[in-house]
Amino acid sequence: MTPDEERPPARRPRWAGPRLALRRRLATRSARTAARKLSAPSLLAALLVAGSLASPAAQPTERYGERLSRMPVDYRTTATISGTGTVTGELRGNELTIRARFSGLSSPATVAHLHHAPRGRRGDVAFAVDLGAATETAGEFTDTVTLTGAQVAELRSERYYLQIHTVGNPGGELRGWLLRRAD
Repeated sequence: MTPDEERPPARRPRWAGPRLALRRRLATRSARTAARKLSAPSLLAALLVAGSLASPAAQPTERYGERLSRMPVDYRTTATISGTGTVTGELRGNELTIRARFSGLSSPATVAHLHHAPRGRRGDVAFAVDLGAATETAGEFTDTVTLTGAQVAELRSERYYLQIHTVGNPGGELRGWLLRRAD
């Protein structure tokens, strides 16, 4: 054969055609399947990252609050408690900011707690709330607590109340539930 002559095409074995076609189909199919499998987790990861980067200020604020009322712990304390006030809560993401204002307590305030219980019932302490300088018979304070997802759900079910304890009534003198507000 001279270099000017055209070579005949190389012959493939008979079995190469069907096997090669099958191999190409499987490669294409597995590439499509891999792309589908990767796209769902990739999308989920992108959404989670975008959600975590959103600032709490960009999240809607939920408002809670109620008046602080005299709430005797038992019959003996009924005559010794006094005072009034208000409590408000603002939930942004999982950060709950508590603001309370009170006056007319029977003795100086010592501590405040967020308790967990259904409305109208006594419950266990869930969070200690910092009174700051509000340790007299009148004052106001603000504190922020971080809630878990389950605690946010309980707050939305109106199962938290603020209780202010005093020197004369260490079991608690004023109590107010964090009820959902429309405003």
